[in-house]
Amino acid sequence: MKTISKNETHQAKEKRQSREHKRRPIGTNQSSEMDVTERREINEILKDSKEIYLFLFNNSNDALFVSLRQTGGNLPGKFLLVNDTACQRLGYSHEELLQMGPLDISEHLPTLDDNMKKLAFDKHIIHEQIHITKDGRRIPVEISTRAFELNGIQVNLSIARDITERKQMEEKLKQLSIHDALTGLYNRGFFDEELTRIERGRQFPVSFAMADVDHLKEMNDHQGHAAGDAMLKRTVQVLTAAFRADDIVARIGGDEFAVILPNTDAMAAKNILLRVRHILEKHNDEQEDIPLIISFGVSTADKSMPLVDALKAADANMYREKRARNNS
Repeated sequence: MKTISKNETHQAKEKRQSREHKRRPIGTNQSSEMDVTERREINEILKDSKEIYLFLFNNSNDALFVSLRQTGGNLPGKFLLVNDTACQRLGYSHEELLQMGPLDISEHLPTLDDNMKKLAFDKHIIHEQIHITKDGRRIPVEISTRAFELNGIQVNLSIARDITERKQMEEKLKQLSIHDALTGLYNRGFFDEELTRIERGRQFPVSFAMADVDHLKEMNDHQGHAAGDAMLKRTVQVLTAAFRADDIVARIGGDEFAVILPNTDAMAAKNILLRVRHILEKHNDEQEDIPLIISFGVSTADKSMPLVDALKAADANMYREKRARNNS
């Protein structure tokens, strides 16, 4: 067998590189060298992946929790890892949280058992929860939890996102949907829903009061809608001062207001109306503006009367009072 010298090997290598260089487009060699350099740098970085993952884990804007998944039960186990955001948000140290579990930082969740069963089956769930901080503050969170195996241990990774701003916006939109924009009272839609709910629950006795602001149209026509709006707001001051916290006071039309008086019999409803008239009289005595004139009507539903009929009766009593005043 022929022995190949190092010199011959070197010459063959040079010839091969020369042929490859002729076939290679201009700039390829430089690009290849850069690729090799980049790969080398990437490999060096990946050697420190543990530090990178730890950095990302602790610098997430969301609270991250790795908890033990107990076998044979539907309750989550203690935390194995928590990130800095979790500690800062909840007010606990790492050491304190690692002695705790998800149930120790959360309000009771009625769907916990179902959630854990779904997690065991699907390996992923998303749900909303309330976290309780060390000083007792409540933080609404949306939690995405995945079940997986870490070094042979069954664990859950939970990502908890603070949704306080979203909840505040939802509540604001809800309030706008059930309240009258001008007066702040409940609107007609909410009033009708409450009427249906009480009708379904058959909670008796229940009484109704109707109120109508006299001369509002004339006020709008002659002094403008700003003056009419001011009169409506004065009406709200009287009604909210006179009726009870549990009463449902709503603006159901341009100049009409309706009130549901739960657990109120006919005698109590008449006494409440007397209080409303007294507060209205006091209000007018203290005002230098045009007197506020409101017509009222009340009625009470017994167990055999549909609530809508009782409401119509209160409305009829109100218009009877309005006509009597206009004719006097």
